[in-house]
Amino acid sequence: MGKDIWRFNRGEWTEAYVFLKLLSDGKIYGATEDLKKDLSKFIKIVSVTRPEKENFVLKYEPDFDSIPQKVSAMLNETEFAVITVSELAEKANFLYKSLKTFSAQKKDTIPEIQEFLEKLKFSSPKIPSLPKSFENEFGRKTDIIVTIINSEDGAVSTDGFSIKSHMGSPSSLFNYGDGSRMIFKIVGCTEKRMHEINLIEDELKIIQAIKDDKDLSLEFVKTGKEEFAGNLEYIDTQMLKIITITMLVQTKYLSPAKSGNLRDIVNVVSELNPLNVMYPEHFYEAKFKDFLFASLAGLTASKKWDGKTRMTGGYIDVNKDGELLYYRAISNEIFCSYLYENTFIDRPDRGHNKDIAIEKAKAYFENRTVSDAEIKAIKKAKDKKGNCGFVYEENGEYFIAINFQVRFR
Repeated sequence: MGKDIWRFNRGEWTEAYVFLKLLSDGKIYGATEDLKKDLSKFIKIVSVTRPEKENFVLKYEPDFDSIPQKVSAMLNETEFAVITVSELAEKANFLYKSLKTFSAQKKDTIPEIQEFLEKLKFSSPKIPSLPKSFENEFGRKTDIIVTIINSEDGAVSTDGFSIKSHMGSPSSLFNYGDGSRMIFKIVGCTEKRMHEINLIEDELKIIQAIKDDKDLSLEFVKTGKEEFAGNLEYIDTQMLKIITITMLVQTKYLSPAKSGNLRDIVNVVSELNPLNVMYPEHFYEAKFKDFLFASLAGLTASKKWDGKTRMTGGYIDVNKDGELLYYRAISNEIFCSYLYENTFIDRPDRGHNKDIAIEKAKAYFENRTVSDAEIKAIKKAKDKKGNCGFVYEENGEYFIAINFQVRFR
């Protein structure tokens, strides 16, 4: 055991589980649009490549014809260890059982797995930051690099896959950030009305209060960072407007959807048809499929994107039973339909600025001011996080930011 004890959450340890499972199983099956195993499609594992710290590359090659079946571990093409497939399977099963006991995002140790992976020269259960050359080749969101044989055509390729797990909390597809905040001006608002609204704890009730006030209306101004608006233009020059209307539907400022599932929300957007297109029932669905694919292939809320979808593989799904299934990015319609049918729009925690806004609202009606010490205590007690869902003032005008993320159901 190394001197550093690994503490990681379930999602991070899951990357190690996928590594062990891939090499011990030797192949994984494809998935249908509704996440069912497709026995007609599978990929055989030729090797797993792992870039590590200090610029060295690890490779693990299984040999299922040997007795016993084994895996060769190599550092820069030089073998340094041989592990039996049965030992890998044993460790994968042990890790799966350990992960089932993890709670939410809590970070924890698994000493037996750490000791085993350190022998394989892992520095952590998850790949360290990808070197630029690997990121350019396989995509920024690559979690594991695998050389495979495709059962459909026998083609051999080395691809980068993203990993999504259903063993714990729903994993995210599009992560929120300061850049993804949709900032609206509250037309007609006053200082007193700002504080009245901020005394409302629930974000949806805040939006409802603005909607119900005949003197107030929302007017979209900008995104939290211009990079996000620019990234959306690669999908469509009107994609920002589509996202804006979508968030007003999701927060029930406009016609509410029957659920937070992406399909249900987009159905309402299609009925509203904000762009007045000829075939709204197909248009908005297609645009959101493009957005989801781009989110997996490189688009983020805060970093400038060049519009290139650097994702050579697709993603590997880990179900609640620990079984692995895969989606190939090149199976574009099946892949995008799965993303569309199995995601929902979620709003993040509003962060400490919301708590500060509530405290200032209380102070306003109690005719006092909030001290720097009180603000410092609030910031210490809670992260900034979403920085949204409360009314704030800038240069005599009043605004509210609505933030969002897309998660798997």
